[in-house]
Amino acid sequence: MSSFEDKKTFLELGIAFARFSAKPDEVEHEIISKVASQLDLEIPDYDELLAERITSGGTVGPSREWFEGPDGEARRNYGRIGTLSFAIFLLAQGNHDISDEAVQELRALFRAETIPADCLNDYLTELKTGDAAGAFRGFLATFSTALRSTDRADEQIFDNLGSPPSDFDDDVLEALQLTINEASLCYKQECYLATIVLCGKIIETVLKNAYRVVFKRKPVTKRGKDMNFADIRRELREENILIGEATDTQLQFIYQLRNAAVHGNARIPTKDEAKGTAILTQDVTNRIYQYFNDLADSSETSPSSD
Repeated sequence: MSSFEDKKTFLELGIAFARFSAKPDEVEHEIISKVASQLDLEIPDYDELLAERITSGGTVGPSREWFEGPDGEARRNYGRIGTLSFAIFLLAQGNHDISDEAVQELRALFRAETIPADCLNDYLTELKTGDAAGAFRGFLATFSTALRSTDRADEQIFDNLGSPPSDFDDDVLEALQLTINEASLCYKQECYLATIVLCGKIIETVLKNAYRVVFKRKPVTKRGKDMNFADIRRELREENILIGEATDTQLQFIYQLRNAAVHGNARIPTKDEAKGTAILTQDVTNRIYQYFNDLADSSETSPSSD
């Protein structure tokens, strides 16, 4: 599940628990069960949840265990946003004063998750001056749009690179990291043409250094010129070193995209094309890294000869 869908589902889960707290019946429990099942969470029995509501003073919420893991805080925040937004809606529906404490907590949660506060402000205004049910539906739609926009803004590429091999020189690794950082920045700024060009540079740098490590020499021709990408890839394949058929296919595709971007592409690549190129680039880089790391591990574990 994507980050956006995960957060959206926990928002819905918070609303579902708030609904059950307000109206503890089988129908509301089924709603909790349906939402929780999307996250593969263990769903509490109806009787168990009903007993918890009584002992907790009328309010139940998601289990603490549901918020564990690297995204636990964000999940908890979105669950709390859902609970509070629905609680405020119930107050407005009953023409009661909206809790200032709940509003302040919502504002703090919006700031913590870098969600624009406009949709919250509009929601509160509509609740006080308009139809409460319509205001709540509008809030959910606007909030979902705001959540998706913040999720996309924070979207990362090259977020799962493996450990670089010790055989690679520090200056090469530094140059690679700088290029990766630049490609990530271009992607965030929606410069998708530049992202793809830099992906080609990343792959070219990785392959040139892999060639140097494998053949113990720089990748240059007999005339002393730098070897091109295709020749480096071909020599490695001919020696059955490093590059299998799947990796070679990926390399060809990445470089075709890179060449199209550099040499007069008639259109700007889409975001999906740039992200796809980055995913392929990361995958190939990890395969190459793993090849050398496996060699290093095998040499360390093999018995030394007398």
